[in-house]
Amino acid sequence: MKKVFFGILALTLIFGMAVVGCDDGSTDNGGSQNLPAASGVNAVSGKTYFEWNEKIVFFATADSAANGTYTKGRVEVHNGNDVLDNNGKYKYIDIETGTYTWNETAKTVTMKPEKVALNSEDGYGALGNQTAYRASIQAMLDKRKAEMGEAAFNAMANEQLAAMGFSSIAAYINYAVDEAFSNKTNGYSFSADGTALFLEHALPANKGTNQFSGQTYYGITWVGSGDDEKSVKDETQKYVFTASGYTFTDTRYLQMPYTVTGAYAYDSNRKQVWLRPEIINEKDRQAIYTGETAWSDHKFADDNACRASRTNGQFRYLTEQYNSTNKTIGWEN
Repeated sequence: MKKVFFGILALTLIFGMAVVGCDDGSTDNGGSQNLPAASGVNAVSGKTYFEWNEKIVFFATADSAANGTYTKGRVEVHNGNDVLDNNGKYKYIDIETGTYTWNETAKTVTMKPEKVALNSEDGYGALGNQTAYRASIQAMLDKRKAEMGEAAFNAMANEQLAAMGFSSIAAYINYAVDEAFSNKTNGYSFSADGTALFLEHALPANKGTNQFSGQTYYGITWVGSGDDEKSVKDETQKYVFTASGYTFTDTRYLQMPYTVTGAYAYDSNRKQVWLRPEIINEKDRQAIYTGETAWSDHKFADDNACRASRTNGQFRYLTEQYNSTNKTIGWEN
């Protein structure tokens, strides 16, 4: 039950932080943030960003527009199978809608979520505003309390929330709502042939004490099954940190060596670390896209969308819990 309860907390944060925001989580600040003024030519107008099974459509704007609108979608799944349209291509369901502005000089686009898919243990729900999103998290926790009993629920909640640096369930919910609705600023660029849009997510500000610089951490592996399943340190997944960067090596599959270097940020109070890959096996995003080939049986609109999805997916922004005592990175039980 401990792992299941913790999974609900992880679920709400993952839903809200697919593209991370930078609020402190104290109040519902996300929805009240103003977008920065648009500046210069809108290079992302009418473009679509693909990342694994998600996409972001930046709808076209007029030359004089103060901002634009965007929709973030995810491949629709029914009974474990991808849903396809009449042309045999992926169908997407909306998981976020909002407005955006751009800065041509800085090469950034800032997105302001207005509606986000509500939390559900079964997957993404209908779109809702901050009030509805907050209620969906509370409903999930209330359901678990009814299943576990109030005493057991409170004991487990206190333990898990303390491990994540939250003083109460209310503080946790505030944080999750803010993360889901805070502005997201992304650097943008395009592939050399102009067919793919790349986004690089800005790191949040560091908070607390840097417990990574000069340190080595390891990944997590789950062993056992059912109630006996537990997390253990996995030294085949190794993170070596400098003052601002990291190198990750994965030797689990010796025939497929895997090395990533990138930048990171941290919140030592909440024991969270944000990892942004920048070089994978000595190749940047441009080089990987150039060498990428589309799957022969893919269901994307075209081959370039498939290539962009695979490329951007490899550079996906990661949000992880960490344990500075055990020197591990990952969600533990």
